[in-house]
Amino acid sequence: MKRKLIIAFIPLLLLLAVLSLSGVGPQHQLSVCVMDVGQGECIVLQTPDHKVIVIDCGSTSGRNGGRRASHVALNYIRSMGKSTIDLAILTHPHNDHMNGFPELLKRIPAKRIMDIGISSSDSDYCEYMSAVSKSRAKYVNAKTGLNVNLGNDIKVDILNPDPKNVYPNLNENSMVLRVIYKKISFLVAG
Repeated sequence: MKRKLIIAFIPLLLLLAVLSLSGVGPQHQLSVCVMDVGQGECIVLQTPDHKVIVIDCGSTSGRNGGRRASHVALNYIRSMGKSTIDLAILTHPHNDHMNGFPELLKRIPAKRIMDIGISSSDSDYCEYMSAVSKSRAKYVNAKTGLNVNLGNDIKVDILNPDPKNVYPNLNENSMVLRVIYKKISFLVAG
């Protein structure tokens, strides 16, 4: 399991290395931060025009994993001087990807929220949906072929899920994103 996680983050680490070697300060580049939330996922991107994108916010580490994930993300976003999330993305409704979103969305409003539109009977999913409803953010149901233009040479292409093929295992329905910034692109697979 740890090996799969390490392999999954290699493209992000390579991207960070390329951006840091470019010699241009972070205020003019895409910033990607893979947060340490324990067993879970939370990635925060900041665009050159200072938009904030949060991809997943969850952790199953300890009794309060979700609180840990939201706390780490919240502190990082505030350290950037930001008070709004431009796009919050939930790749799939498993706790290690979503249980920090309810708390995060209570503390920082989101303009848009995107997920795969597949529900879960888990109580954390109910909390997530309640937070989405209360946030008044524009809701986007992600599906293959959707392109989200974030301005300033940044776009996100949705490569999965394909609504024609819904699988019983939520992991197989996970959102796969291709983030494209100028000539650099990388994948995020939930």
